[in-house]
Amino acid sequence: MNIRMKAVFFTALIFTIVIITFISLAFKYLAEARENEMSYRAHELAEIVVAVTEAPLIDNNFRRIRELSSRLTTHEDIAYLTIMHGDDNVVAHHRNPDSNEQGITVATESIQADGEIIGTVSLGYRNHYADNMASPIGRFVIFGTIGIGILAIVTIYLQIVAITRPLRKLHEVGTNGEHSKFKVFFNDEIEQTINMVNALRERMDNSYSKLQTSLRDQQLSVHESKAIEERNHAIYEASLDAIVVADDQDNIIEFSPLAEMLFGWERDEVLGRRLADTIVPEQMRAQHIAGMQHFLKSGEGPVLDQRLELTAIRRSGREFPVEISISAAKTRDGHIFVSYIRDISKQKRNEEKRKLFKYAFEHSPPSLIADGKGHITQANPAFSELTGYRSEDISGEKPRMLTDNPDDKQFHKRIWLSLLSHRQWDGVLNLRHREGAVIPVKVHMSAHMSEQGELLHYCAYFHPLESAEELTLTEPMAQTKQSPH
Repeated sequence: MNIRMKAVFFTALIFTIVIITFISLAFKYLAEARENEMSYRAHELAEIVVAVTEAPLIDNNFRRIRELSSRLTTHEDIAYLTIMHGDDNVVAHHRNPDSNEQGITVATESIQADGEIIGTVSLGYRNHYADNMASPIGRFVIFGTIGIGILAIVTIYLQIVAITRPLRKLHEVGTNGEHSKFKVFFNDEIEQTINMVNALRERMDNSYSKLQTSLRDQQLSVHESKAIEERNHAIYEASLDAIVVADDQDNIIEFSPLAEMLFGWERDEVLGRRLADTIVPEQMRAQHIAGMQHFLKSGEGPVLDQRLELTAIRRSGREFPVEISISAAKTRDGHIFVSYIRDISKQKRNEEKRKLFKYAFEHSPPSLIADGKGHITQANPAFSELTGYRSEDISGEKPRMLTDNPDDKQFHKRIWLSLLSHRQWDGVLNLRHREGAVIPVKVHMSAHMSEQGELLHYCAYFHPLESAEELTLTEPMAQTKQSPH
């Protein structure tokens, strides 16, 4: 038996073993899948029955349970249903008359109330749907595998037999076209093949050397280049920043979708346009061109690879603040400049609001701010001047600790409840100066609540009362507003 026939035999043997193993695994998988599916469906139905019968079982409404059991067993998927109260009291037991004893999956679930088991549900689920689903899949896997195996064996045999022609061609090449009988059905076919391969080695070495040199010059294959291109495009599309790419002539060569939204230009409209004339304000264009030229001459760019806050211009001519980062890269066609741009108009507006609030707070009458837990977070200079306490001295303290009655829990509780229910409190109380003096003040507190009604923080404004008489006149009003009711 020559090498080709041995190859056919052993290949067929190995492939037959693989096919048998695969069929066995397929049968096992289908059986497990069927069993798991039936168990899941049975337990799911049992849980539904538990949910339906729990309330009637708690109320001892056994008649209702029997009606439900009778109605449920009319469904073709349920073979039987047993509902028990306690361990041995069968409340309901019904069987579907159309079901048989074969192909039933049983599921048992407990009925609980207040953490205790008060009954059980036992349900038999018919498997006919699983049979309809699993059988075609099983037949498809088994017969498909057998068909592929037979086709593969036949194909391998034909391919091995077809080695005769390539070996003859190889023999002709090795003998430089001279006529010579080539034996393929005798035991010397391997030796002849080795001799022919050795004869071609020198020729192949030269060709391989040239091919290896050519491949070494290529840094990336076509497949790798395509993968990198697709990955870069995905990153480019998903970037949270607008991306604008310009060449060393300041011509735009790429404009991301987010850049289209930010500047109001379509990509096809700006490609080839000068970057300075498109998104750079007129008063900054000369500086932009000068910086690019300086980099091309010296390789230095003071604005590269860092986050800067500048002004950009939209297509409409409206200027707006942006945060921009510019990176330079060298290509075969020259340098390119990649700009990552983010609109910070909203951040600037919020910053201005914070500055305005801080200025208003610092120049308002005596005031303090406390968080939702009732701890002081800050006090303004006027409050420090009134009480002698600096903001950092009382940060984290409870406001009641600054009064002359910090232990009057009922009084301070009324204030807190008023803030929670009415979002404000107006009244009169006495603050105690750092040096011990009592300071009568009229107070207005205003609470800031979340959308869920939780207290986030509150502000307290203090108006010093000039005399005891003024304190006396305001006390009746204060006492009324202190109560949350």
